[in-house]
Amino acid sequence: MDWRMERVLTFLNRTKIRATYSAVGEALGELSGQTVGGMLGERRPIASWVVNSKTGRPTNYETTQCHPDLYKSSHIHFTGIALLRHMAGLAE
Repeated sequence: MDWRMERVLTFLNRTKIRATYSAVGEALGELSGQTVGGMLGERRPIASWVVNSKTGRPTNYETTQCHPDLYKSSHIHFTGIALLRHMAGLAE
């Protein structure tokens, strides 16, 4: 897996905040949501933090493949800049 994607997933998992496929794509350099989906690899809890912008859910994941804390926060990063600012420790 791409080290940049691994860094994003580790951050989302640590902070327990979701981000949309498009936000992750923007943060990684203007990648499409479909490309991001492919970069995530197998469906597993740490990858489930990346979600569909309309549903707030990871696409085509079974409940057992989702992180148990996935819906504890209603916050979702919808833009790459918001995600990057949060990762850098800057206030949103």
